[in-house]
Amino acid sequence: MIEELDCGELGDISDYDDETLDIANQAFFAIEEEEDHEKALELLHITALRRYSYSMDHYGVICLREKRDIKFAAECVLMAALRGQENALEFFGKVAQRSKIVAMLSQASVDERNEWLRTGKQTESITRSIEALAETCKTKTK
Repeated sequence: MIEELDCGELGDISDYDDETLDIANQAFFAIEEEEDHEKALELLHITALRRYSYSMDHYGVICLREKRDIKFAAECVLMAALRGQENALEFFGKVAQRSKIVAMLSQASVDERNEWLRTGKQTESITRSIEALAETCKTKTK
């Protein structure tokens, strides 16, 4: 399904600076130790904005389940699912409108999806797919 969409060669998309990795580690430690949930989300948000895939995966799923920051969380889940992140794939697999969302996302070319994953630049079909996931998650999440 979504994991089958080609996004081209992502190259150095996984090269993150030390600050991003440090912030992500703080967030994951806070989650594991069941510390301040809000602080963990704040840290995950910072690293998700920097397109750190593990953070996008966790931030997106947590926020969609809690119905918070829905549009950005939907984008995070889609990006993380395209990058093969397990939580995002599992969450997306339970979304009622997933076939429709994948169809919209597949209207973007491989290069456009690659550019989106690298920079966040959205085409109309990518924006529509994010909005469709966000709308679905506003009313239903499993």
